[in-house]
Amino acid sequence: MLEIKENIERWKESFEAKCLQIFYKKKLHLGFFILLVLIMFVLVLVLNQATPWISDDFFVRNTALTFSAFSDFFAFAYNNYFAWCGRFWAYACWAFLLSLSKSLVNILNTLAYMALVFLMYFNILGRRKVSISLFIGINFLLWSFLPTFGQDIFWVSGSCQYLWSILIPLLFLMLWRLYYDRPYQVFSNLAMVATITILGFFAGWMHELVSAALLFILICFSAFYKIRDKKIPLFAIAGLASTFIGTVLLVVAPGNFARHSQQLRTLGSFIEDLIRNPAALIENAPLLVILLAVLLMRGKSKNKILSVFYAVSAFVMCIVCIPMTHIRQRIMFAPIVFLIIAVGILFEEEFTDFKDKKLRVIIATILIIGMGALFSEAREGIDYYNEAWQENVQIIEASKAKGKLDVVVNPVVPTSKFCGAYDLWKFVPSDEFEYFDNRQIAIYYKLHSLRSVRIKQSN
Repeated sequence: MLEIKENIERWKESFEAKCLQIFYKKKLHLGFFILLVLIMFVLVLVLNQATPWISDDFFVRNTALTFSAFSDFFAFAYNNYFAWCGRFWAYACWAFLLSLSKSLVNILNTLAYMALVFLMYFNILGRRKVSISLFIGINFLLWSFLPTFGQDIFWVSGSCQYLWSILIPLLFLMLWRLYYDRPYQVFSNLAMVATITILGFFAGWMHELVSAALLFILICFSAFYKIRDKKIPLFAIAGLASTFIGTVLLVVAPGNFARHSQQLRTLGSFIEDLIRNPAALIENAPLLVILLAVLLMRGKSKNKILSVFYAVSAFVMCIVCIPMTHIRQRIMFAPIVFLIIAVGILFEEEFTDFKDKKLRVIIATILIIGMGALFSEAREGIDYYNEAWQENVQIIEASKAKGKLDVVVNPVVPTSKFCGAYDLWKFVPSDEFEYFDNRQIAIYYKLHSLRSVRIKQSN
């Protein structure tokens, strides 16, 4: 018995030594990091592949497949700019993606997600550094706290409005973050100034909430540069100006006024949302807010001011949303991304200062196990929806084979936040022939009409 105990202890010591070697030996550390990146890419790709076209995907795809020239994508965005929404580039991207095959869209959407993670990663670090725990942590927090993860990441129409629309702003912001740590001489180069100016213009013209947060955080960065360096660098002046111009073009779009003129708001609703919107962010990510508060009050990070820039920006988005509407679950995407960056800035510095290497390995291991559990939950929810939808596709094809073009299918109820259709409807397709999505699905499958079995409401 004593010999068995000794063998177990030796095995534990050997296992711990190997784990520490992987985490702290430079080449093994980098190799394990790359392996995790590849694994995450594959996991997200698998979930993208399991997500079918949903809702607005059918409408835009029906339209995009009629385009005969590349300029048609910009014409689509131009028409929406005057009729519905100022997000010109998001709409151009939307039409372009939905003109492609689903398999290619799956790859591009996965690459966009990985780009999001790495842009958050470098906004947190502000330098090149291999951090396994940070990479896993960003993914874990995104998967844990985004209330409608599937809508923002896997639903193509949603990803164009939220995932794709935040990439250029985060890339633009990353450059300001680099200069925050160290005033690199390259930022004085006119080519760099021109690059930042162009990026600022596009970043400002992406999404209303992100643009407002950008303007706030750029003013904060500029003030910090002024205090530290006794002047505001040329790239900051040019970048802030171009971001403002882009934001103006986004906000003054005639489509914004046409859309919001249909939504009657009272003074009471404005005041109510002034409280409800920031509260909704806290409600969706309470542990993030608590962790942020603890690290700000008790932590030893030297970057608390920087963290506050990003954290306050998250709440600025919630306030800016008030004139348009109360904040919906999928709109929480950008505020939570900025909140994660704020927490990451503080936690990464605290984590790096841990003297106990075993503790760092344990935390990283727990995060990996947590990601495994989250992926399992996501796969189950998305597969459930996809299998139910594919049954409907078989019903459609069987009806068409018999010459029946007025088709009745089964309602599909999304149950997981990782499903792209989650929180869009109670069930889809609707039981009404004239419902917009039903008509678009019917057009896509070349039917006269389509509806689901009517659901009787229980008393």
